[in-house]
Amino acid sequence: GSQPSSLTTAAPSGASSWQFRYRLGDKPQTATLGRLDRVTLGQARAKAQDVRTLVADGHHVTAVRRVERAKRAAARTATFGVLSADWRKREARRAEWPDDSRQEVTASLANHLSALAALPVAGITAAIAAKPIRKVEDSAPDMAAKVRQRLRSIMDYAAEQGLIPINPIPAARRGK
Repeated sequence: GSQPSSLTTAAPSGASSWQFRYRLGDKPQTATLGRLDRVTLGQARAKAQDVRTLVADGHHVTAVRRVERAKRAAARTATFGVLSADWRKREARRAEWPDDSRQEVTASLANHLSALAALPVAGITAAIAAKPIRKVEDSAPDMAAKVRQRLRSIMDYAAEQGLIPINPIPAARRGK
């Protein structure tokens, strides 16, 4: 096969872009590295080297980029608030919660875990979750175990959905 090369080309819109041409199997492929007015030659060469590595490993560059873009989009929209609402809806249906249980869980999440609502679920660590849990322990010790269990269940759900690799919230506390 021919050696891949970086070059510029004019798009139908008139914008010029750096491209990297390569072969994957027997098919010619083109990876766009960035617009000429936004990417320097040095940056284009570095991006071309990254593409060479992917191609050498047998990856289709466009497919890899689509997956990365989808992961970034999912991470932006996967806040704790969105995920907890989805978990609450699914869990209520699965466990056939009566209306008073649905209302109790909704109120509990709003009252005790609202500080986490805007955070991306992938960014929530045990240390971040500890603050609202401690606050519940200080103000309503009997409620703390329920809140902790709900938080763990939501984070388990996030792991099941592939949004986080593992649940960062510890299962049980040592001592009292």
